[in-house]
Amino acid sequence: MMRSVSSMLVLAGLTWLALGQPNVQGAGGQPPPPLHDTMLSMFDTDNDGGVSVAEITATLDGFEKMSAMGMGGPPNAAPGAENPMAATIRAAKRFAPMLHKLIDADGSGKLSKEELKWVAKTQGIIKKPGVLKHLVEGVFAKIDTDADEILSEVELRAAIEGETLEEILSMIQEQLPIPSLSTAASLSHDSRDLLKKHFQEGLAYLDTNGDGAVERKEMFGAVKGFKKMFMQGVTTVETMGPMLTMFKAFQPPGQSSNTGPQAKRRRGPPTHGEL
Repeated sequence: MMRSVSSMLVLAGLTWLALGQPNVQGAGGQPPPPLHDTMLSMFDTDNDGGVSVAEITATLDGFEKMSAMGMGGPPNAAPGAENPMAATIRAAKRFAPMLHKLIDADGSGKLSKEELKWVAKTQGIIKKPGVLKHLVEGVFAKIDTDADEILSEVELRAAIEGETLEEILSMIQEQLPIPSLSTAASLSHDSRDLLKKHFQEGLAYLDTNGDGAVERKEMFGAVKGFKKMFMQGVTTVETMGPMLTMFKAFQPPGQSSNTGPQAKRRRGPPTHGEL
């Protein structure tokens, strides 16, 4: 599957470059398809109607090969300069597992077309100036009870175990609704344990130096990096997605990027081991 996905992406990328990196638009100059449709077509390599973390990784690996060939970088770039696309891919690979779990509201391990609609909604929210900054400042202040600009292990543990957890998650949901958090909050069985797991894993991504505490600059830096990766990733999907979809449409009948039988989707309530 990996080789097929990578080859298709490289071929689409070469065509993209040959056409002068065209602006995003649909066939015949029509408006481009909805982002969730493009993402499903782009990442659903086994054509089963859902997107797994493995499929996202395979597609990102294809983009990584493209960046190694110089695609996605600015024209007339200095010799030896890093391709910006490569940096975006590395960030996407880091955030992909966590982001997948946050979007996967039903805990199936596959993102449906309906769940993928969250990406476009979130793009519209976080591109507004100050939205993420206001949210991060509010969450940080709520946890930093001694106002020393550092979220200590004690403060983080208190935020996860204490009564402020629901308040913090409510702040997040009001400004940046996350599907899996909404699902966990609505469950009657062990709902608090699920919420704690969501929150704890999110904080782990903010602790970039791994010392168990989160400094203000760490938190803001991690969020800024996520926003940059997210917005660049959406732009890449909008630009390359329609081209990749075109190449997939011309595959001979019976062939797909999957090397075996199509996987059957299994859906059910999220378990304790899933977000």
